[in-house]
Amino acid sequence: MDSRPAKEIVVQVQIQDLLNDPQLFPIPGESPSPGEIKKRLLQHYHTSKGKLEISIQGEMVVLRWHSDYIDESAEALHRSAFQLAKARQWNEAILKWKQAITINAYDPEYHYHLGLLYYTLKDYTTSAQFLEQTVQIAPIHFKAHLALGICYLKLKKYAEAERHVFESLRLNKQNSKAHLNLGMIYIAQKRYNHAIETFNKTLQLNPSEIRAYFGLAKIYEELNDPEAANGYYQKVIDLAPNTPLAKLARNSIKPIRTETQGDYFTPEKRIEQIVKAIGFFLLGQVSLSCDLFKEYLKVKPSDDYVWYWLGEAQLRCHRIPEAIDCFRRALRLNPQKALYLKSLGVALYIESQYQEASEYLKKATEIEKNDPLTVTLLANCLAQLQKQDEAALLFKQTLKRNPNNPLAMYHYARLLIQTNQKKKAAELLSKINSMEYYAPIKEKSKRLLESL
Repeated sequence: MDSRPAKEIVVQVQIQDLLNDPQLFPIPGESPSPGEIKKRLLQHYHTSKGKLEISIQGEMVVLRWHSDYIDESAEALHRSAFQLAKARQWNEAILKWKQAITINAYDPEYHYHLGLLYYTLKDYTTSAQFLEQTVQIAPIHFKAHLALGICYLKLKKYAEAERHVFESLRLNKQNSKAHLNLGMIYIAQKRYNHAIETFNKTLQLNPSEIRAYFGLAKIYEELNDPEAANGYYQKVIDLAPNTPLAKLARNSIKPIRTETQGDYFTPEKRIEQIVKAIGFFLLGQVSLSCDLFKEYLKVKPSDDYVWYWLGEAQLRCHRIPEAIDCFRRALRLNPQKALYLKSLGVALYIESQYQEASEYLKKATEIEKNDPLTVTLLANCLAQLQKQDEAALLFKQTLKRNPNNPLAMYHYARLLIQTNQKKKAAELLSKINSMEYYAPIKEKSKRLLESL
């Protein structure tokens, strides 16, 4: 037996990525000390097998795990098993690795390779058992977390699959294969918006990953958008024409009706249908406008502008989840449209989903929608997330542009009260109450001022 440390696993993670992780640091805007960061990570990755060391180097956190010792006889069995597995002598390889484990049960690589081998044999239950042992021994073994997540996906245990793939990404965020499999998990759960975002991230990291294009095609096929689906199927064919996946893509392409197959798609009919639906919307007949928008989208599901209008109509009918879905569909088709980003942010804000709302509202302001309402709602999202300094800055900016913005004044006053600046808050509330014109926020303002 050799007492040297063995099988080191070293991971480097950006500190900011960890601080943005709600599982590790649930309080938004938290600024923990280096000692607190180390403490949280040691708690999260606790193991009684081997040793985990954590250090902070500049903007990076370095996590290093190593086993306590090497047993050379177990290592010899491990090397032999590896060669047997390469020669596809599965049973003999399994026997060797199990013998190695009886000698040194705390070497993660023996468990890891057994897990991979059982996965190859499609024995996913046994594979998961060995991979679970791997991450219990070495919690920062990101390859084992990914393999375990894929294994649980095969077993249709989607929550466990998502948890382990997330863990792999936490430790190695640039792994395109992890993003790809997370997208597959989202498809299985019918969480299509998350899947689309994840597949797009996969393609940013690996533009030739045909499985991501195929996954996107399947999603749009499920969403009844054959034009988008066919485009992604064609991308698979163009990138890898002689692969089995390309054959599947060819067989999956659907014929699409053209304008010559009826007059519904003519520009005149399109404009007539949209104008009619918007007209009913403006006249207050919102339910009727919803029906017309839906009728149009059954035939032309790739029209992002009509998805946006349907979302606005659903919003007026107080069907917020349906509105959110429509705005997401519009953004899938046109992801850089500030109007859609703003509308989705507003709908999420109404649902008190402040974290996600802030992300979309911020994107909208960065593109072009820097109007007072968008900035005010973004500022209030940040205030709700306890990011008080950022929120205060935005409130000041929007009030500088329009000093008589009652919504901004009211929410800024609430923030000032939270930070014990009651005198300044009272001044803002009094200003709202003295406004001559009617504003619904005035009643709230009066009650808040009376409570001071």
